[in-house]
Amino acid sequence: MPNPKVFLLSMDYDMSLEEALSVGNFNCHNCNIMEKRFPRIERETGKRDLRFTIYALQEGWMTPEVALKKMKEKNDTPATLLEILAFGRAFPQIQKDNTHATVACGSIWTNGRGLRHVPYIIRRSTKNLDIDLTRYDEPHGRYLAVQKAI
Repeated sequence: MPNPKVFLLSMDYDMSLEEALSVGNFNCHNCNIMEKRFPRIERETGKRDLRFTIYALQEGWMTPEVALKKMKEKNDTPATLLEILAFGRAFPQIQKDNTHATVACGSIWTNGRGLRHVPYIIRRSTKNLDIDLTRYDEPHGRYLAVQKAI
């Protein structure tokens, strides 16, 4: 995997999920994307400057386990739902230029049947990005990570 590009972004964790979806003009087709299913984690408070990285293979797909292992090796952490929305809003062209979905494994929702789901952004046929959910255990092309402060 080549050295990943770093994207700098001022993150506003005080924004609600509904505000983040609206401000980013995301098409949201999944009624399960809601605050109660994706509660905030400890680091998601206030405003902070963050560095994002996309983990991707040059060709093909990788499982979440492989992506998380690569993130851990670099001392990075998987992005959350709010973080992937902020990233998509700030850098829409990054996703629009790529056919693979970008997944945020830092927010996991387990449905009533015990299946785990994570959010992802993708450009489908519209001018705006879509936010949706996918099964956690499925391989994907790209995973968004937040670099830990050194």
